[in-house]
Amino acid sequence: MENQTEKEEMTLNTEENEQHSETENVVQSGEEFVSPERLKLRHEGEAKRRAIEAEFRKINAIDPSVKSFDDLMLMENADEFADRVRRGYSLTDAFIITNQKKLSQRIKTAAVRSALARMGAKKHLTGAGTGGGEAAIDVPAETYSLYKSLYPGITDGEIKKHYKQHNK
Repeated sequence: MENQTEKEEMTLNTEENEQHSETENVVQSGEEFVSPERLKLRHEGEAKRRAIEAEFRKINAIDPSVKSFDDLMLMENADEFADRVRRGYSLTDAFIITNQKKLSQRIKTAAVRSALARMGAKKHLTGAGTGGGEAAIDVPAETYSLYKSLYPGITDGEIKKHYKQHNK
């Protein structure tokens, strides 16, 4: 019976040595042994990182002053933003909702500046009482991109119409 036990122990020891030897070979060859679970977690982590980077690019398109997570946490309404993210909002949606008043004001300010600049620059081109249609409306690029980021499905005509209504 002891012979049987000794044989089993030797077989187990031989298998363990072979496994250990394989692991040493992998380490010595410079390759990293990664379990399937760790590999899956690594890929999930990379996918999450890419998704967060995409969210930051969207937020940066809306507000160029936001370049990092720290910028978001330094906003005066950072607690409200963080609360929305905790409740499941995407970073972009939480940013837009939290800063809706500020973003709307920026659109209005840009529209007023643009309108004043156009009035002064093109006043000599039109006679008194002549009107132009929607095609005559020139929406500044910054304002246009802000409209597109806030309202992804909006058409150019709708942007011009809304811009014209708020910039008379």
